[in-house]
Amino acid sequence: MSSALAVLVFAGPTLGSSEIFQREGGTLSAASVPVMSNGKLIGCQLSFDAIALDHTYRQGALIKVSGSSGMMATSNGMGVTVKVVVSAFDGDGVTLKPSPPSRAYLVGKDLRNNFDSLVDAAPSDQPGGWFAIYQASPAMEIVAEAIEQGELTFAFNQLNGSSDIQLNVDLAVESTNDAFEQVRSRKTIEDYAQCISTLATSGALQ
Repeated sequence: MSSALAVLVFAGPTLGSSEIFQREGGTLSAASVPVMSNGKLIGCQLSFDAIALDHTYRQGALIKVSGSSGMMATSNGMGVTVKVVVSAFDGDGVTLKPSPPSRAYLVGKDLRNNFDSLVDAAPSDQPGGWFAIYQASPAMEIVAEAIEQGELTFAFNQLNGSSDIQLNVDLAVESTNDAFEQVRSRKTIEDYAQCISTLATSGALQ
């Protein structure tokens, strides 16, 4: 991905879609990922890969952001996980360097968010990553709205700062090709809905 981002920085406006990514950022891919344990479905996760422009900490420089939000069944009931992994360009303008947030949460309609329902959080095992566990509400409602609207918003900071970057993940982007053309479908939304249905049927949500 570092070579692809380097193309964005140095190729200029020769490709229309790469120009859009360079000017606005965007979602590279989104997917529904079932979470299994000992042969049983225990959760449903929405994962993403994106390019964003950091106007808060880096004067509009491009950053690579990936992560996920998962609805998980635990021994204590339901919980929601949020993971955000950030990489920023090093001083050479080509090399990506891990740049972990120190908080990450979901933002819903009318800027409602799940920040105050935090259970626990820590750096993730992935360089540049932050992993948090939240109570089921209001995160589940925020994700349900996102599935209906086709867009899930993650908020996170950089450099231990007090301001948060909001990243809108387009759940209809299945993939992005080498020309930075987005392949769009309802696959992620349909797969996630099926996963939640299966999870509910299995009794894991009880």
